[in-house]
Amino acid sequence: MRSGLAVRQRLQALGVELREARQRHPYTLAAVLSVFFIAGILPLLCGLWLVVVLRSGLPDREAVRRIRATKAMLITPGDEDCRSAGSFFKNPVLAAEQYQQLTERARAKGLQIPNYPALDAQQKVSAAWLVEHSGFSKGYRSGRVGISRKHALAIVNRGEATAADILGLKEHIQQRVGEIWGIELEAEPVLVGL
Repeated sequence: MRSGLAVRQRLQALGVELREARQRHPYTLAAVLSVFFIAGILPLLCGLWLVVVLRSGLPDREAVRRIRATKAMLITPGDEDCRSAGSFFKNPVLAAEQYQQLTERARAKGLQIPNYPALDAQQKVSAAWLVEHSGFSKGYRSGRVGISRKHALAIVNRGEATAADILGLKEHIQQRVGEIWGIELEAEPVLVGL
């Protein structure tokens, strides 16, 4: 157990790290949260996050909207990439052995997979990277459905697609990622009545 002084000193250092991360990546929550995970003080997350937000302020709403628009994550008239359910697959969190197997497969192809530390010696890997390196690049089309030209995880309706069309592409992507990388992608949207 850390002493009160040690915790206060770590919180002060963490505050500096958060301010620096916010200046470099002002709208990347994942970058800020990773500092908490790495620091090993997850129980203090909520209280410290509130202090940081109160001191530094929230990101400008319009700046966030501009970033989301570049990924077609806003409804924009005339932009067919906006007809999606958003990010369709979760970033897989892998145990050490499974991560090692994945990196060996990637290395055999001359590739390096993006990854991020997760809890309990796990690694989070990029679902977008897995999708794109399984033959489904941004802009991919299959009949009335496809993948957004702006976001590799967004399955889009290219016009008059049915739920069966969307689910068919989802399953095809999951199958290919499983065959090539040995990873089972989990869908992010909650499917109701399907």
